[in-house]
Order: sequence, then C-alpha cells, then structure tokens
Amino acid sequence: MLTKKISFVVPQPANVTMKLYDSIGNFITTVFKEKKPVGIYKVEFSADEKTVASEDIYTLRSGNYKYELIIGSNVETKRMDLRK
Repeated sequence: MLTKKISFVVPQPANVTMKLYDSIGNFITTVFKEKKPVGIYKVEFSADEKTVASEDIYTLRSGNYKYELIIGSNVETKRMDLRK
C-alpha cells in the first residue's frame, strides 16, 4: 500500500491534533495541531518518494506506524501500515 488516507469528522469547532509514532510507540512528530471548524477532513500519508508533500499529503518511509488523533477531548489511537 503506497498511500494511506485517514478521514475524520470534526462535529463542532475544536482543537485537533494528530501525532505520529513508530511501531513501538516512540514519538516521531506532530503532524498538525490547530483549531478546525466543523467539517470532514482527510490526511494522506505516502511511502512513494515521488509524491510531492503538501498540506494534505505527508511522505514517510515504508513501515508500521501508530497515530493519535485528538479532537477536543476525544482521543483515538490507531495503527497504520505504509508499504511500498
């Protein structure tokens, strides 16, 4: 899987943070931390070096990751497999 798309809904204006961790839980980076209005959002991660990084597409090395999505006081942690 070259890309992984993550969609999420912000039901009311809220501070939204996405943090990225490696497969064993070591913190890598904060993808974003900002106040977002109500809406549906998409973040895309790519393992293809030819992908041009943009505000909505982040290029990572192939591997297993965990991400933490915090919307207001709700916290969701999931795994992400990103392979070439």
